[in-house]
Amino acid sequence: MNNKERIDLAHWVVTRAKKYGASEAAANISYSRDVEVSFRDKQLDKLTESTGKQLYIRIYADNKYSSHSTNDLRKSELDKFVEQAVAMTKYLAKDPSRSLPDPKYYQGQRKLDLQLTDPSYQSIESSKRKALAKKLEELTHEQSDKIISCTSSYSDSINESVKVNSNGFTGENTFTGFYLGTDVTVDDGNGGRPEGFDYGYTRKFNEIPDLDVIAKNATKIALNKIGQKKIDSGKYDMVVENRAFSRLLRVLLNAMDGSSLYRETSFLDGKLGQKIGSDKLTLLDDPFIASGIGSRLYDGEGITAEKRVMI
Repeated sequence: MNNKERIDLAHWVVTRAKKYGASEAAANISYSRDVEVSFRDKQLDKLTESTGKQLYIRIYADNKYSSHSTNDLRKSELDKFVEQAVAMTKYLAKDPSRSLPDPKYYQGQRKLDLQLTDPSYQSIESSKRKALAKKLEELTHEQSDKIISCTSSYSDSINESVKVNSNGFTGENTFTGFYLGTDVTVDDGNGGRPEGFDYGYTRKFNEIPDLDVIAKNATKIALNKIGQKKIDSGKYDMVVENRAFSRLLRVLLNAMDGSSLYRETSFLDGKLGQKIGSDKLTLLDDPFIASGIGSRLYDGEGITAEKRVMI
């Protein structure tokens, strides 16, 4: 089933939902394929492939809301599934604030190729996947005689999805992703086992980072932990590693999430237009960065640039 067929099916599902009593409905249909290969201590540790398909439908009926999902996309089964979903929704408590977005927000959409898909994805062979994971594991082991264990992994995926809203929106999306990373454990000489990791994640296969750089970075991080000691409790200035910053930033982003604001569980509720942070922090939400997923770009000596986008 391609995206056009999925769109047709999603329209059919939305129409059936309206027939059975929904005032509004939204249907998402997706397909995904994931492949993963890993080597651990010079042995093939994992080789998996999985595919999946799913329909996710949101029902709005009599100011009541529910969501449902299934992986059975046969129309004969979907008809019963949708009918039951609408019927169950009518037993729920009213939630008058739940509705689809105003159709005015669908207008003026930019038609851009965001370069989210690698056309060569289907031609990548399993032997190539295994060779990359194996080579990265070998390079990592070569970095230091203190390494006692190493696991290197390669994975790739493709996702195709469509979305149809009963009040006029229809959209589709396809993207690929490629991951290559290594985890290292070293001996600190005192019974400790410091660990380090590094990875790259890109939209295109030919943009996968240099394997030697990943191996060196992961090993360096593990070795730098040798000799670390516990410090006394107290108030200190703190330097946060760039890779860890996203965990701190997520606290702020979660507070901006629509569901948090709707439930009034956000500490930012009512803060629109007010200053909430330092002048030194600027956060931009740009959905139009080509291939933007937080991929790293490397040269032969190390990281030369980073692209970050929150989606």
